[in-house]
Amino acid sequence: MPAYELEINAPRAIFELAGADSAAARREVEKWIEIAKILGASILRSGYGRLNTKTSRFKRDLSISEHLGFLIRNLKEAAKIFEDHKVYYVIENHCDFAGREFVRIFEAVDSTHAGSALDTGNGYTVYWDPNDDVDVLAPYAITTHIKDMRVEDYESDLIPFQARGCALGEGHVDIPRVLELLETYSPRAEGWLI
Repeated sequence: MPAYELEINAPRAIFELAGADSAAARREVEKWIEIAKILGASILRSGYGRLNTKTSRFKRDLSISEHLGFLIRNLKEAAKIFEDHKVYYVIENHCDFAGREFVRIFEAVDSTHAGSALDTGNGYTVYWDPNDDVDVLAPYAITTHIKDMRVEDYESDLIPFQARGCALGEGHVDIPRVLELLETYSPRAEGWLI
């Protein structure tokens, strides 16, 4: 693995591959794969919820099981495409699901070309300990966003604290343990630590 690796955003069509217009979605995904290859990127990355509740796990008219089923159906189709093109699709644990929920997705998809863009601090966005996310997602981590966050007091009548970004080592994320787990369990860990 090189000292660095370029990744680009994946198109939203990833989440339309098992839908009514799957052929158009496939063409869009393959177009973005070709763009990635031209740029020398081997990873296409996205999140799920588009940073609003209407398109996230917090959309009230769908259960968590329905959201997870939707992701599994679409990522199974995506994995076939990414395997054919020998590139990777990664989904970031970002404001939507806890790591254990992503594990259900990755186990069901069962592809070496679909995995986690493991963000080491984002567990806080779903009120989950990010260290627990690292425990379960390290074996699926194709790429990472290593960051630290700390929980601080916050003036509010409802929630008296919140997580905020901070320098590595100054927060609640156990960065040395993160690196150890990634080096030990990530399928792409060879050569990570320079």
